[in-house]
Amino acid sequence: MDWGCGKGHVSKLLRDLGTEDLESCDIVSDRGDSAFGQDSPILREFNIQVTPLKHEYKLPYKESRFDAVISMGVLEHVPNDRESLAEIWRVLKPGGLFFCFHLPNDFGWVHRVAHLKGDHYHDRLYNEQLVQEMMASARFDLVDLWYRQIFPKNSVNYPNYRMFERVDQFLTERTPLRRFATDIEFVGVKH
Repeated sequence: MDWGCGKGHVSKLLRDLGTEDLESCDIVSDRGDSAFGQDSPILREFNIQVTPLKHEYKLPYKESRFDAVISMGVLEHVPNDRESLAEIWRVLKPGGLFFCFHLPNDFGWVHRVAHLKGDHYHDRLYNEQLVQEMMASARFDLVDLWYRQIFPKNSVNYPNYRMFERVDQFLTERTPLRRFATDIEFVGVKH
């Protein structure tokens, strides 16, 4: 399941990779980041159906339905992150995986600068301990957790992007500077 599929980029990628029985879903909202609140050419052109989520955290799926759930920049925007995680746990099969990407890191320098400028798009920031607590309270075993993105990617056009990306990955994987990265990413498993 692509939870909070937005414009459908991840759903399209997963479909292209051969994912069978892919379920794309998003909250019914007129906000610009909901599949229902924006023009979504990828969803339209590739006929990707999106299940409308009408509740802020309850999912309209039976228990133990999915092998995996992927979240790309969604968890920090839901009204109740802990209830949402418990609901994701419910719809995963035993041994199912929850992949969470682009969760804003509370030590991330990009978020701190944004907040100083009055931009609170990410009003909730997370740290490693909070992720561990939330996952444990939702009955997930945390399989792996890592940091991503020291350099800002959305507002800067790097002259040699691949070189900057290699340096970025080195800094987040092998140095203490990872604590200042923009994102925390992790994988949990339902046992």
